Amino acid sequence: MIDAAREAELYHAPREAGAVARTLDAVARVGAADGVTLVHQPDDTLTPELMTKAEFAAESARENGDVVHKSPPFAAIMMRAALGALEARAEAA
Repeated sequence: MIDAAREAELYHAPREAGAVARTLDAVARVGAADGVTLVHQPDDTLTPELMTKAEFAAESARENGDVVHKSPPFAAIMMRAALGALEARAEAA
């Protein structure tokens, strides 16, 4: 079984939501200066340890200890988020 708290330690995930928001905002500002839009992972896909929920893991992730690869439903969620970000950017232009 994947230990989300241990994976958060390994990947240096911040423990407080405020730290995550500040970091993502800083990355978004730097990217925006170069014309890059950061697409945030939706909050409802995250665990309290700020890792992606196990329900979005790739097939056989538990057996392989894979915390990186995600499922097609997660890809669909991120594609909707990306399209939303593109629409917002187009409307702002």
